[in-house]
Amino acid sequence: MADVFERLKAALGDRYAIERELGSGGMATVYLAEDLKHDRKVAVKVLRPDLAAALGPERFLQEIKIAAQLHHPHILPLHDSGEADGFLYYVMPYEAGRSLRDKLATEGELPIGEAVRLLRDVVDALSHAHEQGVVHRDIKPENILLSGHHALVSDFGVAKAVSEATGRDKLTTAGVALGTPAYMAPEQASADPHIDQRADIYGVGALAYEVLTGRPPFLGSTPQQVLSAHVTETAEPVTRYRTTVPPVLEQLVMRCLEKRPADRWQSAQELVTQLEALTTPSGGITPTDTRPITAAVGRRRTGLYVVLGIAAAVAAVAAAAWLLRPVGEQELNPNLIAVAPFDVLDTSLEDPWREGLAQIVALGVDGAGPLRCVPPSVIFKHWSGPGDMASVSAVGRDAGAGLGVYGRLTGSGPDSVRMTATLFDVRNDVALGEFDDLYESVDRIDRLGDSLAARILTVLSRVRPLGAVRTNSLGSSSPAAIKAFLHGEQHYRRFNVDSARFYYDQAIASDSGFGLAYARKWKAMWWRETVAGALMALRAGALNHGLARRESLLIVIDSLWADYYVAVSAFASNTGGWSRFDRIFTTGDILLQEYPHDPEVWYEVGETWFHLGPFVGVTEQETYEAFRRAVTLDSGYVPAYEHLVELSLTLDGPAEAMRVVDAYLGRIDWPTYRERLRLVRELISGGGVTAEAQRMIDSADGEVLFAAWQKLHPWPDSAESAVHITRALMALDESPLAVTLLTTSLAQRGRLREAYALNDRLLTGPVRQQFLRAFRVAQFAEFGVLPPDTARAVFENCMVGDPSCFLYFALRWWAAQQDTASLKRYIGIADSILQMASVPDTNRLRPDTAAVQRFGAQVGRAYLALARRDTAAALAGLAALRQWPVPLTHNEELTRAQLLIALDSLTEVAELLRVFPGLVAAAGAEGVVWTLERARVADRLGDREAAIQDYSYVLDAWRHADPELQPYVEEARTALERLAGGR
Repeated sequence: MADVFERLKAALGDRYAIERELGSGGMATVYLAEDLKHDRKVAVKVLRPDLAAALGPERFLQEIKIAAQLHHPHILPLHDSGEADGFLYYVMPYEAGRSLRDKLATEGELPIGEAVRLLRDVVDALSHAHEQGVVHRDIKPENILLSGHHALVSDFGVAKAVSEATGRDKLTTAGVALGTPAYMAPEQASADPHIDQRADIYGVGALAYEVLTGRPPFLGSTPQQVLSAHVTETAEPVTRYRTTVPPVLEQLVMRCLEKRPADRWQSAQELVTQLEALTTPSGGITPTDTRPITAAVGRRRTGLYVVLGIAAAVAAVAAAAWLLRPVGEQELNPNLIAVAPFDVLDTSLEDPWREGLAQIVALGVDGAGPLRCVPPSVIFKHWSGPGDMASVSAVGRDAGAGLGVYGRLTGSGPDSVRMTATLFDVRNDVALGEFDDLYESVDRIDRLGDSLAARILTVLSRVRPLGAVRTNSLGSSSPAAIKAFLHGEQHYRRFNVDSARFYYDQAIASDSGFGLAYARKWKAMWWRETVAGALMALRAGALNHGLARRESLLIVIDSLWADYYVAVSAFASNTGGWSRFDRIFTTGDILLQEYPHDPEVWYEVGETWFHLGPFVGVTEQETYEAFRRAVTLDSGYVPAYEHLVELSLTLDGPAEAMRVVDAYLGRIDWPTYRERLRLVRELISGGGVTAEAQRMIDSADGEVLFAAWQKLHPWPDSAESAVHITRALMALDESPLAVTLLTTSLAQRGRLREAYALNDRLLTGPVRQQFLRAFRVAQFAEFGVLPPDTARAVFENCMVGDPSCFLYFALRWWAAQQDTASLKRYIGIADSILQMASVPDTNRLRPDTAAVQRFGAQVGRAYLALARRDTAAALAGLAALRQWPVPLTHNEELTRAQLLIALDSLTEVAELLRVFPGLVAAAGAEGVVWTLERARVADRLGDREAAIQDYSYVLDAWRHADPELQPYVEEARTALERLAGGR
């Protein structure tokens, strides 16, 4: 060994001063060395001589070179690699800290929060590597280095280099396992030649098992026994060795350890999303009574949303009956609590404490161990009795709650109040606790709610395990802030957003750290000041700690949503990448699982699905059912009606939309929206622009007209109401917004020539307008309204000018023109920008911009293959893309669908076209083309009703379209005559 050490020192002496051996493993020996050129400590890993001889330098260095391209904060980088005097080596930074193996050896199992955090770092690193086509193949504690509070993954590419260059059998003979037996996926253990990223998922599962339990999933006296166990045996549940591991975390780990790769998480990105959800909102783990997430966010989430959509549809029909049904004794949930509004006997105290105290108590109790509260808004809506045991028992039984709380608030002297309350068993009508000694000063009534919540939890903790008691469930200790906040809640519930915002501002002025008030202010501002409101949500996210779980999760989804919206509004795209985007939906899944009867949760999820759902495969019908579920559970929660109007109009027709509008008008307090709704109602009921509708349009301001357009633009009515409204808006003010709305409406109705005449007005102004202009140019060119030479000149100017012209939109058109030269130039520009971003320490390109350029280059290569008539390569390139979550970036899905139609892959196309991947409003004419393609596929598959529905939409939308589009209209008319007998 001394001879080997001296020979290695001599071989590397001109570059590295080898100091001592740090350790050795199955594949390599690690040495501490001094990098002579850069004057730094490094770790030199030298392959075992027998491996080096079997491997050869060429293949080893090839694989190591691929791994060296990985740049990620949780990946230990490779500085150097090479061959010297028969030694194959690679060089990494020297991390003086411990490896995860060292930590486990001294500490055993880790605290659950720390374990989840380290696993998240590891999986995040793997996600990046997998995106670059690199599979680690040897995830184990020895390869996880600890740096501060973070994990670094080392040795990427080594196992692959060895296995692919020599073959497993040869190395097994040499006494080496490719990978480490304790963490090896079954397909690795059985020498399956088709190893992909899911082997790393299995390795993460084995690693997580040991981190949580202090032992690997399988033990054996020989490596062969361990390998055999990985292939043939099922690991014991994690909780057999550590009962405190939450079920959701246990099932996440056990899914990683599934024998079949298809049964595991399918990507590291999926797993990152799940682990991030476990740390939501502030380092906590999902309560132990929650169900595991049954489906993960991936490129398409249709399976999950079909299930949720069906569940929502069924629940929407049954929810009213559920609220009033006679519940059998066996159905009462002993962990569900109904908190009634408090009787306030002093009229000077009633507002807002009657409902406000009930809300504070519910927030203080909800989420403690297995306890859940019936949503207070549901109780308020259906409450009519006095605060006594009989009334609360009736409501509790209707809601399936096994526990009830009621109480009263009275004056006690000139400046004090007294609360009395009762906690009781609904099933047996037996009091479990009576509290009659709760006193507070008049200006601290809020404390009574927290005090009562603490007393309730103390009583219930005697018979069930509960978590720590929160001392202020709303997250503020300011009485003025809390009182103002509760006033704001009452106004927002009635959708009086101006008054709600006034009170939320008062709450924030009284307590600048009141996170929940910032979150609610975002909701109130969203309808008028979207970007400024988003900043409120981001502030709420920064203050999200110490809150009740439901409120905290709602803030998480709002702050993630706002982060995405701010980025898209600035056209910086998604600053956090897909991981943060996906986390929005994962948080929504958790909310639905934990609060399935909460109207605000269904509304929140519905809003997310409405605006972002198409990017992950959510249909309009599924979104519609989410909002219907919200209003069925609580018809008095007015914000949930907002998007029901346009969804009911496009999905169920004018008659159903009229019922929704009437219900909405009967509940809303916001004057601007009442005026807008009356205009919408008149246009729907009159079948077009009646004299009364015209009078209302002539007297309306821009805000009312814009709001009405939002409701009517997807509706293909013969009177073209949306076009009429936007013309009126243009007459008021020829702003970029007005031009954009009119151009969009005209394009959607097939009036492309008129839209083209307006397009030059978008040449200057905000980036968003230039973005839309570039989109329209490509659209006009594709449909023949814009001459090819003109389009070519526009895009050529963009190629050498301002990159904000968004050449992305030219790609599909260039491919149709077989313009390979322009496509190559575009790809070259994107690649050069990315190359500049890869230069160390330049900081010239933000990560989000780099991601957009990378996406554009991938799209460009797919279209280049199409321009060359290489359909197979084009399809492969398009299928590998994950569509960028920005409105209008839907060309690739449509192109892929049209190529598959040509290949008669109709079932696949039907699924692909099921959801329009972007905002139909912004898509204009291409939204109708999308629907026409879907009609054609349904027609060929024999789905007569679906074909009739989509052909009808095309016929109605383009009834007055330009001559260039009339062949499509005639096709739809002929098909309808054939399918529907001329109807």
